[in-house]
Amino acid sequence: MLERLAYKLGFLPYKLFMRLRASDAAFLWLNRRARALFCTHHLSLSETHKAIVASLKKDGIAFADLSSLFGRNVLSELVRHAEALESRASVNRKKSFLMNLFEEEPLLAPDDNIFMKLSLASPVVRIANAYLGMFSRFYFCSLNITTPVGDNANAVASQKWHRDPEERTLIKMFIYLSDVDEESGPFTYIKGSQRGGRYGALFPQKPPRSSYPEESEVLARVREEDIFQCVGKAGSVIFADTAGLHRGGFAKSKKRIMFTAGFYPGSSVWSELLKRPADLEKSAWFKNAPPDIQFSVREIPPHFGKRLFKKIRNVYR
Repeated sequence: MLERLAYKLGFLPYKLFMRLRASDAAFLWLNRRARALFCTHHLSLSETHKAIVASLKKDGIAFADLSSLFGRNVLSELVRHAEALESRASVNRKKSFLMNLFEEEPLLAPDDNIFMKLSLASPVVRIANAYLGMFSRFYFCSLNITTPVGDNANAVASQKWHRDPEERTLIKMFIYLSDVDEESGPFTYIKGSQRGGRYGALFPQKPPRSSYPEESEVLARVREEDIFQCVGKAGSVIFADTAGLHRGGFAKSKKRIMFTAGFYPGSSVWSELLKRPADLEKSAWFKNAPPDIQFSVREIPPHFGKRLFKKIRNVYR
């Protein structure tokens, strides 16, 4: 009993600190430089890309395709690169239903990796920045095969409804490299569950932790028409604020091949899951990149909140 009480008392200041960091005032203050840079640099978006941002702000999710996003269809090139990696696929250590085609922390090498090159193309970074209202950080990417688990398996991990924990608002881009229907674990999102939306306060995050409500509770509080199941052909692209309620990857009888790229505010306490080459900022790619893309990948020393969270996670794991 005394040991449990000591644990709670020792953990309380940390919890209070993290809750404070998630407040409106702290969030704005911690991201003040990134917001100022966004306001200073008036970086343009096409009408198509503006429509994606508008959909994100309205519903927390937007649906597109490779050709409309990049002006050309690069699907065959992406599929070819994914197929070349399949021979070295490994089981995800946290989600056994996923096969990783990238390392857990892949090397940030846009000149050598077509997926990273697309993730850091101006349309993608500017959509993320326009939605977040600041210069964002590119913090994560993965290429996975979702393996079928059958009709009778129990949903686990990200197959359940949840909110991602990395920050109170963030953006992920998903690219389907295979046709995805109800049998192959489509990404599913509750429209309006992003911060400020109809369901923005429903089953909230507990910073810096996520939220995993029971399906029965979600279905009892959400209108059926607001549950958006993203079925689509290979080449479909989804942008979503995954701090909103979502789930996916419950493949019943067909596999799903999907690439994911993530952008978040620099205030996040969660680590960036990328390895940076020592000479990244000396490369021609970096030097020729516009300021928002340079900001998204430039090496920045971890701030106090990030360092503290890393230590606490290790102690209280």
